[in-house]
Amino acid sequence: MSQVIAIFGAGRGLGTALARRFAREGYRVALVARRAERLDALVRDLAAEGVEAAAFPADLSDPANGRAVVEAIRARWGRVDFVSYQPCRAARRSSPPPGSTARPWPRSSACSC
Repeated sequence: MSQVIAIFGAGRGLGTALARRFAREGYRVALVARRAERLDALVRDLAAEGVEAAAFPADLSDPANGRAVVEAIRARWGRVDFVSYQPCRAARRSSPPPGSTARPWPRSSACSC
């Protein structure tokens, strides 16, 4: 049975590259990102290359969505062996250094993942 990698932030860039790299090694690839259309296109591309991949669209800014995605991946393939987590930089908050009076940088909704 092939191992399963869940790639959080698979919508483009590093996540897409990781999906292809692990797929070449025989992994089944669970693609997680906000934009379903990008994930579906990547699943089609990978399928054309003979890769078993599935899209799991989710907005990971809500922690409950992360748990639900892992449950959905397990429901599909029975396991998650590895996780790669690199969500879009814009989705993260930037925190000021300890002791600073600066406020955290607000989240951006401009994430393209």
